[in-house]
Amino acid sequence: MQQGINNNLTIREASKHELQEISEMTQKAYMNPENNTGIITNAGKLSELVENFQQKKIKILVALLDQKIIGAIRYNFPETDSLYFSKLAVKKEYRNQGIGTQIVRRIELIAKEKKCKKILLDCMFEKGLVPYYENLGYKIDKIKKHQDHHDVDMSKNL
Repeated sequence: MQQGINNNLTIREASKHELQEISEMTQKAYMNPENNTGIITNAGKLSELVENFQQKKIKILVALLDQKIIGAIRYNFPETDSLYFSKLAVKKEYRNQGIGTQIVRRIELIAKEKKCKKILLDCMFEKGLVPYYENLGYKIDKIKKHQDHHDVDMSKNL
């Protein structure tokens, strides 16, 4: 990880006026990895993102470098003792520098502060993220076919 990015990275809750930018970044991050066209899911659909955010169905953390959003993650509390996160996205030019890991670690801190016993996530098998999450201590619970890809449900006990 580049030391400068680590020192200058800020992670905080997103605000409503940042949803458009988060939506666009997520759409780019969730392009089909096989042909780099089309979005695999409705991951970045702005209307759905705004609705879920306004209805407090989700919270969003953003990672900022020099006041610019370079990463984001969505999360909620589906049960009183668990936190679920999804749609981790880091802008392409900032990947493989530890930013996603810092965002996930912040999610884990939030889960511990809320006294959660388990963290849940799902990711796309085709994006090659399973080993990434396994390295962070997450285990595969289930793999299922979803639209034109496979969802992998993973979890980590706290």
